[in-house]
Amino acid sequence: MWFAWTIFGVAQIWTGRYLMHWWKWRLFMHSVFGGLVGVLTLAGMIIILVWLSGGLYYDFTHNVAG
Repeated sequence: MWFAWTIFGVAQIWTGRYLMHWWKWRLFMHSVFGGLVGVLTLAGMIIILVWLSGGLYYDFTHNVAG
């Protein structure tokens, strides 16, 4: 999750903000990074749910906030 949201998230912000001169590739690269973040987040959620045997535990603040 750190890799997805830190590296790809920052790359998505960077492509959306600073690549105005590459306007043909800007939206494509922005969409690819966003798609990768979405796929990695979904995969992480599935891995955690399988690890927890399909149950969610609300014993910790992090779990409730998430």
